[in-house]
Amino acid sequence: MEDIEGIIKISRQIAEKDAELASLFDSIIGEVMSAKEERRNLGNYGSRGAKQSKTIIEEIASRFNRYGNFNVIPGSAGTSCHAYCMCFAFDKWQASKGFRGIGKSTIEYWLSCSKINKGTLILSYAWDEIDFIEKYKHAFDQYANEPTHTIAVILISSRGISIQYLNN
Repeated sequence: MEDIEGIIKISRQIAEKDAELASLFDSIIGEVMSAKEERRNLGNYGSRGAKQSKTIIEEIASRFNRYGNFNVIPGSAGTSCHAYCMCFAFDKWQASKGFRGIGKSTIEYWLSCSKINKGTLILSYAWDEIDFIEKYKHAFDQYANEPTHTIAVILISSRGISIQYLNN
């Protein structure tokens, strides 16, 4: 119940900035929350469960990558730029598929697609406020300073779902 209320609140906050980005959030969050629950259940199976958990997340990213009307990170490199980008940082903060690696890839994407990209949604299982401020916040703020760009970073944790960054 608390997750649903949090999701609705986050969706409304994103919609105030960009209704299409909020719609993208709405279309993916149910699957991600289901995967989170499945991941929690698989956690009881040790490393075998962790491998299955990563496969579930990769399947979600792959499924959304096939839609082709928005970019997916991590995803296939060299794809054309789209107005919206969905980023999955579902590993430990420092990992290449954690926020640090996905954040770097996202910034590279913005540099090549800034004239086309309008909205970026980053979903993460880990958050490090200090590292974000020191290494990413300036780049995020600079990109989001352009009125046509919206960035939302959503943390999905055992405590629920929360918005960590939404440009002003």
